[in-house]
Amino acid sequence: MRQGFRLLAAVLVSGFVVLADQLTKKWFETDNASVFSFFFGWIRSVHHENHGAIANLAVPSILIIVVSLLICGLIVFGLNRNARQGRWTGIFSLSILFGGAIGNLVDRMRLGYVRDWILLFNMSAINLADAAIAVGGLWLLWIVYRRQKADVHKSKITADQKPEIMV
Repeated sequence: MRQGFRLLAAVLVSGFVVLADQLTKKWFETDNASVFSFFFGWIRSVHHENHGAIANLAVPSILIIVVSLLICGLIVFGLNRNARQGRWTGIFSLSILFGGAIGNLVDRMRLGYVRDWILLFNMSAINLADAAIAVGGLWLLWIVYRRQKADVHKSKITADQKPEIMV
């Protein structure tokens, strides 16, 4: 039952990310969208169609879709594993990552491209799904790093302990 609750939380978090991503993309496609600019124009609104992969790299759309589906499968596997083990930080980081991946996948499958609306440093256009992928991925890397550090610490303590000699 607890695993089911944890997976429900994952679905809700991922669903929220997808919904927020799709709504913001739709909003910035309309004429009513607010134009914004922050930090002397380094971050501003833009309408961009990304037909490629990261940084608009020219890659066939079908290849991007297949790779995205495989990665989503791995994320679902990780979500299930973290839900079984009760690891909430893993569940939330993977859920955010999954929501971002699905948000962009929906665009790619429905439109043939991904809608971007935030221009960073006049170089790279991104969207909320990209931000979620970055946040979820960085959080996941931090979790893995912390777990490995804890495992090394545990093994060092175990190695330093001297076994008792039975007489």
